[in-house]
Amino acid sequence: MGRDRSGARKLADSHFARYRIRHLVRLNHRDAIDCDVPAVLDALAGSRGAIALNSDPQRLDLPPEWIPAARERKIPFVISVDAHSTRGLGVLRYGLLMARRGGVLRTEVLNTEPAHRFAALVRPTQAGCP
Repeated sequence: MGRDRSGARKLADSHFARYRIRHLVRLNHRDAIDCDVPAVLDALAGSRGAIALNSDPQRLDLPPEWIPAARERKIPFVISVDAHSTRGLGVLRYGLLMARRGGVLRTEVLNTEPAHRFAALVRPTQAGCP
């Protein structure tokens, strides 16, 4: 029996998925969420969403082996540090390494765009909806 795919569509349609798929894995904290990742990626590909590659070594939410599947679906990425202080900016290299490991190109990373273009790409279209 297959997994229910309706949740993937709801996830991609939600405000939550507008910028990222998160909490698939949290290192040293809990097991990965058992979800149909291809279905989530398919749903996200049909939206304006992007996947955040979180640079924090305690996070690294999306396992690198799923990056090629996201790239095949033309889902853009954002490399983030999830920093709560300037000291937290030092982990950026880990996000860059994860992106490189997955073959992500600069042109696939939204936050490599000039600020005005990035702002336009992530701006909600209506009342907080993607």
